[in-house]
Amino acid sequence: MRSQREAILGDLQAGLTISSLEALQNYRCMRLAAVIFGLRKSGYDIITDTETNMAGKSYARYRLRRPAAEQPKLPMEGL
Repeated sequence: MRSQREAILGDLQAGLTISSLEALQNYRCMRLAAVIFGLRKSGYDIITDTETNMAGKSYARYRLRRPAAEQPKLPMEGL
């Protein structure tokens, strides 16, 4: 079973974007900003885009800037 971090990273490397609501729905991740912070500390170049919903509330959407081939490898967890 992949960790939330691995699943989120995999989607970002596949060219997808993610918001906090999507992270909660898809991965049961309640702290997406913390996951993104950790990935950035590991060297991933993640961009934050601010979007506005139909109710006028703004939220963050994350994406990778560079292709996956140029990103660092995620270290094996639990070793």
